[in-house]
Amino acid sequence: MLTNIKMKKTLLILFLFSLCMAQKSNNSFSFSFKEVLAFKNRIKDLEKKDSLNNILIKKMENRIIILKNELSELRLENARLSDRVPQVEPREKTKLGVNYGIDLISAVMCNKVDEGAPVDISKRFKSSSEKTIYCFSRLNNYYETSSAIYHRWYFGSELKAKVRIRLSSGQNRLGISKRTITSNEAGRWRVEIITADQKVLQILSFEVV
Repeated sequence: MLTNIKMKKTLLILFLFSLCMAQKSNNSFSFSFKEVLAFKNRIKDLEKKDSLNNILIKKMENRIIILKNELSELRLENARLSDRVPQVEPREKTKLGVNYGIDLISAVMCNKVDEGAPVDISKRFKSSSEKTIYCFSRLNNYYETSSAIYHRWYFGSELKAKVRIRLSSGQNRLGISKRTITSNEAGRWRVEIITADQKVLQILSFEVV
């Protein structure tokens, strides 16, 4: 667009110059004051459009830079909130091929648990005067008797709660704990899911904003 305007200005100036030269060769100048003024105003209009286009292009470039910075910040935030999932040690087996130990199937943070299922799964929760957040885990207990796991709730590096959860023997057992978080405790949290012998099954990180 800028190139077209510059070309028009150049052609207009060349046109005026050629007319002047042609009339000079004929020793006559027949331009009226009104015609000269019209040509002059036309050149000013083209210069004004050129200036406005430069301003718009500059604004668009600045907006692109801002959007790139916002995208970079979002990527960094997502990386900080990503879960650190340690490798789960393989279960021990007897000679008969029977599994022993506790196996974690899945674990999430959510706003509610309804009929044995997590509701509104998230890693980012809005703070309020009292916000209840649930840690929902599903496990297999291969021991012949009941066993236990623990949900350890951390606010930053501070241990806020250690919840003992009893698991009966069998598969597809639920381990659920919850905590009410006040607006004064907004920030980064994590829940460590561990066995009775201190084996870490998973770490769930989340944020209250």
